[in-house]
Amino acid sequence: MTIRFALLGAGRIGKVHARAVTSNPAAKLVAVADAMAQAAKDIAAQYGCEVRTIEQIASASDIDAVVICTPTDTHADLIEMFARKGKAVFCEMRPSGGFRVWYEPFTCLRIPKLFNLRMDPYERADIVSDQYDDWRMQNAYLMGWMTGKAAEFLQTFIEYPPSQIPASFTIDQIAKSVDDAVKAKAAKEKAQ
Repeated sequence: MTIRFALLGAGRIGKVHARAVTSNPAAKLVAVADAMAQAAKDIAAQYGCEVRTIEQIASASDIDAVVICTPTDTHADLIEMFARKGKAVFCEMRPSGGFRVWYEPFTCLRIPKLFNLRMDPYERADIVSDQYDDWRMQNAYLMGWMTGKAAEFLQTFIEYPPSQIPASFTIDQIAKSVDDAVKAKAAKEKAQ
C-alpha cells in the first residue's frame, strides 16, 4: 500500500521532506501548497506532483497524510484543519498551553484518540464527558483501520530508516552514551 502525501510549505524544510517522501517506495507525493507560487511549482516540477491550495489538500480524497513545513506559528491551525478531516492522534501533548508544551514530552498512546470535531471542536470530550469512552467504543472500527494504515507505513522504515534521530533538549542522550561507554568498558575489562 502506498501512503499518499501532500506537502504544506515548499521552502528549505519542505524540500528536505519532499525528497524524503519521494525516496520511499511506499510513499507518493501527490500535492504541494505554498504561499510562494514559484516555490510550489518548482517542487511540483521536480517530483511530479500537483500544486494545490491548502483547502484543496484538506478536502482531497487522494491524500492520506500531510507534512507540515510551514512557519511554526501556522502549525496549530493547520493541525486543527487536518484533524477535522478525520486524522488519528497517536501522540498528544498533555499540557494545554503555555511554556509547558516545550518541556513536557509527547505521551504515546496505546490506542488512538478519536474525536467528532463537529460536536467537540476543542477535543475536550475525553476530559469533560462521561460518555467519551462509550462513543469511542461505538467507533472502534476506525481505530483498527487507522492503526493498520500507520503500521504499513512504519514498516517502510525498515528499508528506509529515518536519517537522524530527533533532537533532545535534555541530557538523556548524553546519559545513554555514558551508560553505553561504562558497559563497554566493563565488558572489555571482563574479557581481559
